Amino acid sequence: MSKRKPLTKLEKGMLKGLLTGKSDFAAYRDAGGTGISPSSARDCKRGIREKVSDLADRIGATDEKLLRDCLLPALNATDKKFAQKDGRFTDVREVVNWEARLKALDMAFNLKGSYAARPGTRVEVAGDGEISVRVTEVE
Repeated sequence: MSKRKPLTKLEKGMLKGLLTGKSDFAAYRDAGGTGISPSSARDCKRGIREKVSDLADRIGATDEKLLRDCLLPALNATDKKFAQKDGRFTDVREVVNWEARLKALDMAFNLKGSYAARPGTRVEVAGDGEISVRVTEVE
């Protein structure tokens, strides 16, 4: 069994910055990254993504399990509405939770890559390289 590499100090710092809402480059720079190119931050983030993905799989949070147990139920989310009179509950109704369903649907479409690329979108590809997508017309 191969030994997995832990996150480096730079990767831990960048991940912490990303989790607080910083941009990739700001999180990389604040973590001590010295590369001046945005690709340096992108490479660091790619390393984080691979290590976190391996860790998630090891602890049982596989893609299939997350989709089956978390995303699919969210597509059928409901909420309970309670009615009161004189401080006492008189009725309860189950209603569709549209906000949760729409967020789950948006996430599902993002994961599947179903959305059209926006102008100026950079797409990462497996291996070394980058593709720039120019959208000129959407029908």
